[in-house]
Amino acid sequence: MEQSRNYLRKVLVAVDGSPPSECALKYALFVATSFNAQLVAIYVVEEEKVGYWRFIDEHLKKELIQKAREVLEEAEELAREQQVAVHTEILQGSKPYEEIVRYLEKDPEITTVVMGAYGVGLTDRHLLGSTAERVIRLIAKEAIPVAVTVVPFVEPDSEACQIYAGPLCS
Repeated sequence: MEQSRNYLRKVLVAVDGSPPSECALKYALFVATSFNAQLVAIYVVEEEKVGYWRFIDEHLKKELIQKAREVLEEAEELAREQQVAVHTEILQGSKPYEEIVRYLEKDPEITTVVMGAYGVGLTDRHLLGSTAERVIRLIAKEAIPVAVTVVPFVEPDSEACQIYAGPLCS
């Protein structure tokens, strides 16, 4: 049993502040706690072009970075409560899925990726959001040896939450 615990050194979780991402964070913390692994929480600030209005672009970017900081601070706080070592990072790019996979390629110690089924930009008519789907496809295409877990949104006090995140639900 101890040998199987050694291979899982880092668990990466992509967060964006959405309810599914909060569920993914709780599950990632549960996995990190179970395997004594480090948690790596990333937030990708999507750089969007507004056009000719450069000052609007800069203002929007500052707001998005501030939101990213707040979400990652919450992740750090939860990790501290669970006594899990955590590293947080804000990434920037026009395609969040590429930034997530690029980060994975730079850190071979990451063996598990956890994401919410969908993020802030999707209604619940889809089973899987575009970023989660594209991350999975790109990981497969690039043959990156990581396990990927996609976590759906469930109510924090539900039985389903208790099953996948145990004491972190509430």
